[in-house]
Amino acid sequence: MKQHLCDHFQTKDIGKFRYFLGIEVAQSNDSIVISQRKYTLDILGEIGLINSIYVDTPMDLNTKLLPNQ
Repeated sequence: MKQHLCDHFQTKDIGKFRYFLGIEVAQSNDSIVISQRKYTLDILGEIGLINSIYVDTPMDLNTKLLPNQ
């Protein structure tokens, strides 16, 4: 991934790749996992919603949306 970024952007290697443009990167010997959890938590903190109650689906699953109504 670092080589791809170097090919397309002016960058320099400063060690293990962990965070880039709001994306966290966790690496092991056989996989890479990316996440935007920290970025999302930062946004929620900025707008004061960090302790809000969340729902898995914010609207009724059986709602039918029709045009012009």
